Amino acid sequence: MHPDGTINVRPESTIGEGGHRVRLHIVIKKPPGDGPFPVVVFNHGSVAGEPRNEGDRRRVHTPGALVQFFITRGWMVAMPQRRGRGWSDGRYGEGVNARGTNYTCDAAPTLAGARRGLEDIEEAMQLLEARTDVDGSRIVMAGQSRGGMLAVAYAGRQPGEVRGAVNFAGNWLDDECDTSNAVNKQILRMGSTFPEPTLWLYGGRDAGQSTRQTRGIFRNFKHHGGKGRLAIYPDGDHYIIGYPWVWKEDLAEYMTSLGFREFETARQR
Repeated sequence: MHPDGTINVRPESTIGEGGHRVRLHIVIKKPPGDGPFPVVVFNHGSVAGEPRNEGDRRRVHTPGALVQFFITRGWMVAMPQRRGRGWSDGRYGEGVNARGTNYTCDAAPTLAGARRGLEDIEEAMQLLEARTDVDGSRIVMAGQSRGGMLAVAYAGRQPGEVRGAVNFAGNWLDDECDTSNAVNKQILRMGSTFPEPTLWLYGGRDAGQSTRQTRGIFRNFKHHGGKGRLAIYPDGDHYIIGYPWVWKEDLAEYMTSLGFREFETARQR
């Protein structure tokens, strides 16, 4: 355990790669006590740099504001690092070009990369649910950027495993790709079968995705049966997750609507 209370675990998954079972790195922060705790599973975005850069891939993103929001209300926060990220084994392959140097706009490898990410989350969920300090009946899926899209898509694929899904600035391909609108819609459409409401939190000044496209993707999600609410904060950007004073009341209201009364006080502040 890290001095700040962070727990880093690398359990073996059932994923085989390179002749070996892949170990997935999961960063865990939890409140005092033995649990079992309700859990928010937070999924990271893409590499904040070049995919071929080992240092960029191995950097672990832990959203401090979101962690604090949940920890102070008695929730554990689990942050799985997908293959090739953090201390996880395996190749990083979430929609990069054939040389592995950068991301591609081509739809086929991009969608295959999204499915690969979902496989990693499914494995991480099984590993988390095996822990004695996890309350498997009270799990909410969340994520930032690509992780936000995966959170919604996962909820649709595994509706019995999570109570809700929170999407911070979900976006798989930026507007500069002419395939972005179709690809982003297709990934998020996977979550349209989730029977519970989802929450989408976006910044109006996101450099990667226009407000117009964000609204269009959300309309498409609802057109295919998805449920939820979209909040766009005019002065926010792609990293809206770092500004809790902007979204904390909306998130608290959402968590309360799911039946988690410990978030009621945050709605009153």
